[in-house]
Amino acid sequence: AEMVPEQSPAEERAWAWYEEFRHTVRRKTYLAYQTKLRDVFGFLHGAAPTASLLQDYFREKRKTLHPTTYNKYVEQIRRIFREIGEEQLMKDITSVRARSAPDLYFQRSQVLRLKRVISREDPELWLFVQFVYYTFIRPGSELRRLQVMHLMLDEEKIYIPGHISKNNR
Repeated sequence: AEMVPEQSPAEERAWAWYEEFRHTVRRKTYLAYQTKLRDVFGFLHGAAPTASLLQDYFREKRKTLHPTTYNKYVEQIRRIFREIGEEQLMKDITSVRARSAPDLYFQRSQVLRLKRVISREDPELWLFVQFVYYTFIRPGSELRRLQVMHLMLDEEKIYIPGHISKNNR
């Protein structure tokens, strides 16, 4: 049988907070926090969190995560520890400088080639690609639920109702 380490009181408080928190936010948000909770307390193996252990944890994370992702870990774990009254453990953990410009995955010649092939072979897919690229509509939560009536062609606008949009506006 696999031994499961006991939870520290801080971990128990964190999971109790999470259970309340998860009912107040979107599914992706609570899953993101769940990932952070599992990761940080998995690193601790049942030990009570200390400032030193958290510095070790973030030193390891810094080696493997993109700066933007690392900063998200810092932000979310800081919130967890603040919510359970242990914010002092995170006082020496800082964010790192992150480039906000996205990486370019394709060179211009590759984009043109993809455009030529996709628009010829699968025009519907090409329309989907254009929607995502030119409008910044989220494919999973917004574009999938968009209806023809939301396309206001005369006004050159796309209306995304609040119940579809990520920010509910």
